[in-house]
Amino acid sequence: MQELKPGTKVLVENTQQKERKGAKWEDLYTGPYIIHESLGKGVYTLKTMDGTVRKTKFNIKRLKVFTSYCRIVMRA
Repeated sequence: MQELKPGTKVLVENTQQKERKGAKWEDLYTGPYIIHESLGKGVYTLKTMDGTVRKTKFNIKRLKVFTSYCRIVMRA
């Protein structure tokens, strides 16, 4: 698995969505969050986009790198 660096934007898998009946329309991922710190062995702490550090630790298996795109509209 790839090592994620602090500052990388990620999404977190919503594991409750898979376990809960009737959660078909819930989001598969939450976020984006920012990698705050690597604790080793694929475990990370995250912070929100406003800089608040979350207490929960996340395994890399639940993280997905967030890629955003910018849509450019050309007008004649």
